[in-house]
Amino acid sequence: MQNLTRQERKELRKKQLQERQIQLEEEKLKKQNTNDIDVSIPTNNIEDERVARVEAERVEAERVARVEAERVARVEAERVEAERVAR
Repeated sequence: MQNLTRQERKELRKKQLQERQIQLEEEKLKKQNTNDIDVSIPTNNIEDERVARVEAERVEAERVARVEAERVARVEAERVEAERVAR
C-alpha cells in the first residue's frame, strides 16, 4: 500500500479525516449525554456505521493493494520480456 497514487493518497487522507471527525463527534456526544439513558441507542448506530465504514475501507484497501500488486507484476514481466528481447 506504500505505492499509492497521489489521488489514492488524497482519498485515503480524506477518509481518515472523516473518520477522525466522526470519532470526535462521538466523544462529544458521550460527554454531553453522560446522564442520558438513551445514549446507547444512537451510539450503537454510530458504532455500527463506523464499523461498516471501516470494513468497507479495509476491503477497498485490499482491492487497491491487489491492483497495485498486479501492476507491479505486469511492469516486472514487461521488464523481463524487454531484457529477453534485447539479448
